[in-house]
Amino acid sequence: MICAAIDVPVPVGLVVAGFLLFLSVWYWNRLAGAQFDTSTRAIRRGTLVLAVLAIFALLRAASFVDSKESPDGYIIAWLSSLGLIFLTVLLLAVDVLNSIRVHRRVFLRESLESAARLREEIARRRASAESTPNGAGRSEEGGAP
Repeated sequence: MICAAIDVPVPVGLVVAGFLLFLSVWYWNRLAGAQFDTSTRAIRRGTLVLAVLAIFALLRAASFVDSKESPDGYIIAWLSSLGLIFLTVLLLAVDVLNSIRVHRRVFLRESLESAARLREEIARRRASAESTPNGAGRSEEGGAP
């Protein structure tokens, strides 16, 4: 079966798969040290696991299964590869939606903090304007000092 009429030569497939697996391990380790939300890290690692499975499925389909020797196996190998790629893309879409949710939550929190600081500053300026006799601290246009 290794010397079959295949789509990609075995050495080429192994080199490409090895490189992609190296990148996957590197990214897995990078996720461990990065400051991510827990849900983001879990989704990205799940996506990475599916991607690694897809790499192995693609390697098998492209380099080890002969379409003439085993047409059913060839179809199953490619369908499983495409299924894993589809699931990987689906999980990537979930990651995008989760990132939107996380960034929205951060933006909302920062907006509320800014609004609270603005409210405190307005209250402080009103208090200082009321403490000055006859509005002496105000400018001629009626604005704050």
